[in-house]
Amino acid sequence: MKFIRRLITFAIVIIIFYFLLSSLLKNWNSIPFENIHFSLFHLFVSFIFLVINYIVFVEAWRTIIIKIGGLIDFKNAFWVMSASQTAKYIPGGIWFALGRMHLGRTEELKAETIGISVIIETGLTFLVGILICVLSIYAGGLREKVNFVFMIPILIFFVVILYPPILNKLINTGLKIIKKPEINL
Repeated sequence: MKFIRRLITFAIVIIIFYFLLSSLLKNWNSIPFENIHFSLFHLFVSFIFLVINYIVFVEAWRTIIIKIGGLIDFKNAFWVMSASQTAKYIPGGIWFALGRMHLGRTEELKAETIGISVIIETGLTFLVGILICVLSIYAGGLREKVNFVFMIPILIFFVVILYPPILNKLINTGLKIIKKPEINL
């Protein structure tokens, strides 16, 4: 059984690299190399923010797992997240979640717990993305092109939804519908 599991894992990794390389080779000629200007300072700063973002992302997912009733330490959560994120490059949008469920089982997490955590994580990512989009439009000088009479209520709506007591009620309503125990984020 262990051999089959490793064989499947190896096959998934090969498939991921196949799609990554085929996409790169197919689009290689459309890369405008003459317009690319490279700054080591900007690369370094971007990398620092990437690492900070990823650490926060892993800790947030770990916290969601713990609040739902699972138990995982940061090192193992980091491994599960990192390995499952590569599956995002396989065509179809579900592979990272299935990969996370598979890898989470190796950490003795229930697939159901991981599934609920992925739903909560995706919802929070969407809400925060909308909030950042609205703030970026406002701060980026696009105020003249966007009617903020419509944007301000959207901004207020998403800030209110992200307020922890309200967010808890929304999440617990969803969990009640699928007959799962309530959580407190």
